[in-house]
Amino acid sequence: MSGDPAQVIIDRIAFLLRQNGGAVLGRKKRTVVQTIPLLNDLEFEGHKLRVLMSPYVTGSGLETEDIFDSWLWPVHRPGEGDSVTDLREKTSDELVSFVTHVKDFGVQTVRLLYALSGAEGAKLEITPESVMVHHGEKSYGIIEGRVYSRFCDGLKIDVDHMKVLTECPTQELFNTDYRHAPR
Repeated sequence: MSGDPAQVIIDRIAFLLRQNGGAVLGRKKRTVVQTIPLLNDLEFEGHKLRVLMSPYVTGSGLETEDIFDSWLWPVHRPGEGDSVTDLREKTSDELVSFVTHVKDFGVQTVRLLYALSGAEGAKLEITPESVMVHHGEKSYGIIEGRVYSRFCDGLKIDVDHMKVLTECPTQELFNTDYRHAPR
């Protein structure tokens, strides 16, 4: 999963944060910022932030659905694997970190769907009752609290996907965080 075409823009944002962090924060030791939601139409220098906000994912519809099923299988069939280990074997550490950034399994699953929808040719469809990825001939996701996928169909997932995708959580930053942004 290397070769992220968005890396140039990500590096530019990190550079600008390092250069201008002092102007924004001044002499404060810390500040609290409001983040933007995962679902947004915002752009930076002509690039959609939605694409930049999640890890780069490659693969066909069959491959991305396999990633989704690998994540869910240990919950669907307890004792048969570990979701994080299985995800790490099929993807990148960056995707694992993005998904596991939060503790709740339902929220992690929605974050995984969000990231998988960034694969070339994939589309994320959201309704108040469902969050689905359509990728070529494959469709998978969560409909009314139940998983819809090749191997984990019917698994119950308790999550408010609309909240996950639209909330704007606050993040505490320390003045040095800008200087330590990835170079």
